[in-house]
Parts: sequence; structure tokens; C-alpha cells
Amino acid sequence: MMVRNHALSHRLVAMAVAMVAIFMPHHIQGIHEDEVGLADWYQPHIGRVAHCIIGTTQSTLYVSTYSRVIAALDLTSGDLLWRQLLPETEGEVALIDYHAGALVSASSLSSGGSVVRMWDATRTLIIEVESPRVYSHIKIRPNPGSKNKPDFVLLARDHIEVRSGRDGSVLKSSTLSADARSMFLQRNIVHVIHDTRSSSLDMDASDASWTASQGPLFESDLGTLFQDDAYVVVDSHLVGVSAKSPNNIVSVPIGKESSQSITTQHTSLFSSALPASPVLSVHPLSGAGGILVTARGHAGGLSGVVSASLNPKGLTSTPGHASLDPSTMRVEDAEIERIFSFEAKLRFDVVVFSDWSLRCVDVTGGSVLWTREEALASIQHVEIMDLPSRDLSDLNKLEKEFNQRGILNKFFYRIATQVDQLFSFVSGNQAAPLVEKGQMTKDQFGFRKLVIIATEASKVIALHSEKGNVVWGRNVRDIKGAGHLYVTRTSAHFPPEVVVVGQGNEGVTVTAIDAMSGVVKHVQRAGPGPLVQAFLLPATDSNFTRTLAIVTEGNQVHIYPDTEDASRAVRDITTPVYYYIVDRESGGVSGFRLSKGSAEKTWAASFEGKVVGIAVPHGKEHTYSPAVILGDRTLLAKFLNRNAIALAVLSAQSTLHIHVVDTVTGAVLHTTHHQAAAEPVSLCLMENSIVYSYLSYKTSRHIIGAIDLFEATIDWTSSSQPISSAETGAPAFSYHQTFIVNTGIKAITPTVTSIGITSRQVILGLASDQVVSLDFKFVNPRRPQASAMTQADKDEGLVPYKPLLPFHPFWYLSYNRTVARLHTIYTAPTFLESTSFVFATGLDSFVTRTAPSEGYDVLNPDFNYFTLTLTCIALVVGTVMATRASKAKDMARAW
Repeated sequence: MMVRNHALSHRLVAMAVAMVAIFMPHHIQGIHEDEVGLADWYQPHIGRVAHCIIGTTQSTLYVSTYSRVIAALDLTSGDLLWRQLLPETEGEVALIDYHAGALVSASSLSSGGSVVRMWDATRTLIIEVESPRVYSHIKIRPNPGSKNKPDFVLLARDHIEVRSGRDGSVLKSSTLSADARSMFLQRNIVHVIHDTRSSSLDMDASDASWTASQGPLFESDLGTLFQDDAYVVVDSHLVGVSAKSPNNIVSVPIGKESSQSITTQHTSLFSSALPASPVLSVHPLSGAGGILVTARGHAGGLSGVVSASLNPKGLTSTPGHASLDPSTMRVEDAEIERIFSFEAKLRFDVVVFSDWSLRCVDVTGGSVLWTREEALASIQHVEIMDLPSRDLSDLNKLEKEFNQRGILNKFFYRIATQVDQLFSFVSGNQAAPLVEKGQMTKDQFGFRKLVIIATEASKVIALHSEKGNVVWGRNVRDIKGAGHLYVTRTSAHFPPEVVVVGQGNEGVTVTAIDAMSGVVKHVQRAGPGPLVQAFLLPATDSNFTRTLAIVTEGNQVHIYPDTEDASRAVRDITTPVYYYIVDRESGGVSGFRLSKGSAEKTWAASFEGKVVGIAVPHGKEHTYSPAVILGDRTLLAKFLNRNAIALAVLSAQSTLHIHVVDTVTGAVLHTTHHQAAAEPVSLCLMENSIVYSYLSYKTSRHIIGAIDLFEATIDWTSSSQPISSAETGAPAFSYHQTFIVNTGIKAITPTVTSIGITSRQVILGLASDQVVSLDFKFVNPRRPQASAMTQADKDEGLVPYKPLLPFHPFWYLSYNRTVARLHTIYTAPTFLESTSFVFATGLDSFVTRTAPSEGYDVLNPDFNYFTLTLTCIALVVGTVMATRASKAKDMARAW
């Protein structure tokens, strides 16, 4: 009977398993189209705007940027409609012009000359021609009623030419007698402006007679208007064809102090007269005629704009900027670089600020339509922080309690805290939380993070990791370019703090910023500079702020924060503190030890060649197991040295050297050589492994190499065994293997998880600007040949070696998207051990998550809870019914 009962139970279990297998969703690699954007986001950028033109439909802005980008923006929303990335071998887009659906651009070449292109309104490239000349101005010749693409005029230093809009060929050309400063078109006449005179050329004339007629520049007063709105700005002067004397080219000064005042509503911000600063914008006024002149004004230390109209009555006040709220034309700690004024149905100003932000202002309505943070196109340094907990007030009180000295003090502080909480609860006057519940607090799985970014525009920006929203932005004007970011206080101690260290006009500057609000808390000068090195010390003050060491010229060491509390914490450090400096050009590496406020040089090494790559252990990497468990259940001890770095050195003989160096002793722990190697070179260091890539120009193939370092046999039961490989010297042996890939590698970064149990992946940034997750087992240097594979290798899960390493389509984290000009990938752990956070940067930004061992510690969002519940209920009911039936049957047989 017992055998029959067991058999019945087994059948019931098998049925339940079958039901679960049928009804539960299966794991599928890849995502569906409607899942795009749920766990990732993508932000395209264009960079710092240099030129801006409105389209014929008056709903599109065409811009060119210093990042070699030509793009079209929606005028009402600022959304990117399309963009074209020019080759990196070219310089910035110097010129653009638009007319009747044709956009013409000219960009310089690093080898000299220019590339001229014509596009249509849908970004289709129509013409692309190279010229040996470098052009300074470009204008499209209007051809009303014609279906052909318009011709365009190009001005070089002493040369002018007209090119065909059909094939880009030169229709007319002429050599000028003097260097040209600018030009403008008046119907069929090209007017070229020199220092003291002008040249005029008739575009309808025959090729043989296309010569310039000379004429002087006439100085004029403010009452001048120009014929056909034909004018150009040259050094704070308006130069154009006089309406009174059409044969004369007149010059009107507009950038000098004028005795005619301009009345404004916001006199505290705007100047009361047209300032002697550079002119920002010149725009023709519709209706009664006239020209709107906008210049920069300064008052009370703020930068604003002041506008005036130039008409037959002289310089008069004008509506527009004079009636705007000052906040619409101002960004804190940033100046206005240029203004592009347009008239569509309303009047718009597109303002470019010194922090690279782009803002569109409705001058008629006095409101900001949209803003683009284009500083994100130049990300240099990134720190990824966890958001704080929801209730931080109790956390702060708990910290203060533990800061009390003595058991009695802690006890009385605890009683006082609980009494305060009781009174607050009874009275209903509970203190507001320090952080509002919602998106600015951590979630259950740690997916919400605060991404702090330092940009080339000297601006620090905080992004929310969920959708990429800008939480705050702060211009750090005391620092030139991008500073170095350091997290000196984490979100576990509110408020979290980040520090920006960089070189400024007054030396090295340290700026402390509240990571939640972006408020500058403190600015500290750290010597005259230049900045040599900066790093966090293993010491915290009473406010839980990590101390930061700043090393300047002469090995002078400065401490942040510069307080007695922090100095005491530094003096209490019992272990030596070491740091290193790498000279990329000469290949030299030096090691130093901190001692009593100064740095002492302890070792120096020189490698033949140029350092093209440096890899350091990830700051949040955790090593769960110090050994690799082999298939035969023996242990292979990893060589783990947190002081080690990996250097990629490319010699003049095109030999790539991969060196592993101990930064405390200066010892070279391991070296690998590759002949006939070339850039790009990327590498990363994780635990005991180095993964790198390079181009082999001998075979014209891209190579990925991997190195594993291991210790000698270790007696795991011995108490005298060293706890770190740094104490054992060089590794006993290593494994090395190379693989062929069909694309170049721009960046390599390892994944990190909260504990380090999960299998490792390397995140690759491809030359195609896509992001790929590659399981380490495919680049494991211990992969055996298929013919030599043993049963122990199979039990361990090793993959047979194949020289070609293809990328499966499911490995592409960015799926069908590209991160334009991808250069760096950052990773961070989440609260889930299975999941790692990935942030790829370049001209664009891309955030996603990856699970190297799949999501084994969390259910899928679309998990069928109803089916599982129904299955469990059916299983319980079936088990109960089967048990009762079995007992009844046994009872019947017993009788």
C-alpha cells in the first residue's frame, strides 16, 4: 500500500511540474519592441552650438556645433529631428546657410582645405566636394520659382567663388586684391567687405568679366537704414547698402556707448544704454522696418542682454528683452555667448550660454519654451551614487547617538530622542522628511541612482538614472574644463557630498557640492598648482566626510576639508598611504608615500614607448571567492593584489607591452608582448584577470587578449598563510589567450555586483558605437583546445577554444541604437546581486542594466502570479483529495 501511495504522490508532483512548465513564462533572451525604455534610456546630443538658422517652414532650426555635428531641431519643443555626424578627421563646421530646402555647410580639414556639402531638408546629402581653400563665409543665392537647388557663394581669405547647387562645380571665381573680412548678398550682387573699402561682384555677369568693382566704406550715423535689408556685422559695425545712396556701402557703429538711453523695466539687471561689449545679435524688424541690435549688459555682477532698434529716428527702446523676466535670459554663473533671433508667427531668441546650454525664449510671451543641456555631450568624469533612504531624520539622530562619548551619554541621548518623537507624534507636528518620498529616494532593488557628471564645459550635472532627467546643474567657473569628481560623503550620511577638483586661474580649486540639491557648500584653494594628483584617504571626520588629498607641484600635499577635525583624522591613519603618477608620453611611472603633509618618492620605473591605456581595480569590486574551483574539485588560488595596475605601452617599433605593476613597491608582476600592434587599445583589470584589445596591422584584424594570474599551491588550513597576494610577490604562473573579433573595441569595462557571486561580464564599446555584454567564459584564457578537453574541463563549464569570437545579437545591450562617438563605459552594483548598472557615454548617453547570470534573485516583471497561485491551489487540493481517497481505500481494504 505504501508503494502505491508513493507512486500516486509522484504522479501528482509530475502533473504539477508539467502545469508549471506549461503555464509559466519561459526566459527569452532579447527584448520586445514595447519593452524598450523600461529598464534603459538613451539621450542624443549635438554639442556646443556654433551657428543656427531657421528653416523655410519656420518650424525647424538648423544648427552646426563645435562637435562636428549638423542637426535639425523642432523650434517649439527643442526635440532632435535629425543630425549628421561629420568624420572625426574634419575640423568644426565653420559655416552653414539655409534657403528653400537646401542647407549648405563648410568644414575644415586637418590636412588643409575644406569640405563643402549640400543637404536637403530631410538630411539627404546632395553634394560633397573638397576644396584646397579654407572658407570664412558662405551664402546661398536665392532663386525664386526655380525647381533646381540654389547656387551658393563661398568666400576665402582673398578668393571668392560661386558653386553650382546641382553638382558643386565652380561656376565663377575671382581673386580679390585684398584680404576679405566678410560679405553679404543684395539681389544679384555680392558685396565683399575689406578693412577700409568694399568690392562688388555681379553674379549674372559672364565668367570672363566677373571682376570686382572697388569702392570706399562710408562712415554713417545711427539714422541710417539699409536697402533690401542687405547688411552684415563686422567688428561691432553694421555694414550695408545705404537706402539713401544705393551706390554707397556705409558702416554704422553699434557696439560703442551711445548717448541715447534705452529704458528697461529691469534696470537692476540690464544696462540703460547699449554697452560697449560685443554685439550678440542683429535682426531685421518686420512692419515699420528697422534693425534690432542685442548686446550683453552687466549690472550687479550678473550678465544680461539689452536690446535697441536702429531706425531712421536713431537708437530707441524696443519691446522684447526690455520686458522679459531676467531669469529667462540668465543662467547662474554662465554668460550669454550668442543670440540668434528669428521671427516666425512670434519672435523667438535662441540663446547659447557659456555652459553650452541652449535655450529658446518666446520674446513675445516672455517665457522659456525649452532648454537643452548640451554640456552632456562632453562628459569627462562620472560618479554613480545610491539615493538616500526615505526616512533620514531617524538616521541622523542615530548617527548623533553613536557619536556621543560614554555609555551614559548614549543612553540619555536615546531617551531624549524617543521623548521628542513621542511629543511630536502626540502633537501632530512631526518634522518633515529631509528627502521627499518619491523618485529621489532609493528603491527596493537599488535601480534608482544619482549619476554625477563633470563636463568639459566646467559644469557639473546630476542625472536621475530612471529616465535621465536633469536633477540639477552647477557651473564651476573657478575650474577650467572638466574637474575630477570624488564622493566625499555617501547617501548613508545625509546630505551626500561630491567634490570637484580642478585647475583654475587662481590655482587648484576644490568645490564641495550638495549631491541632492546642487548647492555649493564650500570652496577651498589648494595651492597655486598645477594639480598633480588627487585621491581619497582612508579617514573620515566627525561629519562622516572622507578626507581628500590634493598633490600639487613640488609634491605639496593639501587636505580637504581644511579643518582641524580632518587633520586629526589624517594623523590617526596608522597604515602608510601610497599613490602613483603615470607620464603617458614618456612612459614613466613613479610611486610616492605620504608622510607628514608631503610626499616622498619611493620608486620609479620607465617603459619604452607611450602609455596608451591604464586599468585599475574597480572601486566597488568585491571578490567573493579567492580561488577557482576546478572540475576535479581542486582549487586554483587567484593572484589578488588591490595595489596592482595594468599598463598598455606602445613602443616606437609597434610592439604592445601589457605590464602589471605593483604601485606600492614598483615591481613589474607580469609582462606580455604583441608585435605589429596599433591603436585603438583598451583594457580593464578585474580580480586576477586583465582583458585588453588592440589592432594587429600585420593581419588587419582586431584582437582581444585575456590574462589570468594565479598563486602557487596554497595550504588553505594554515593560519600563517598571507591574506593578500601583495605579500607574496609576483604570481607563480599565468594563462594567456587571444581571440579575433570582427570589429574594433573603443572601451572595456567589467561588471560589478554587490557581493561578487555573480559570473563576470566585460562590457565592450564597439567601433560601431554599440554596447555589448560579453560573458567572461568566452574570453577565459583557460579555454582548452577541443581535442585536449578533459572531463574535468567539461564539469567546470569551460568552453572549447576557437580563435574567432563572434558577437551574438542577443549580447547587444544597446540593441539597434548607437551611442555616437562612444568613449567610456561606467558600471556600478545594485542591491540585486544578479544585476549591474551600465552607463555608456560619448556624444550621447545610454543607461541600461545587465544580469550576467540572469535574474536569479528576482522574478520577471511579467511573471504570471495568477497561474502560479492557481497551480499551487490545485496542487494542494489535489494532494488533500488524493490523501483522503488513499486513506478511504486503505480503510476499505482493512475491513
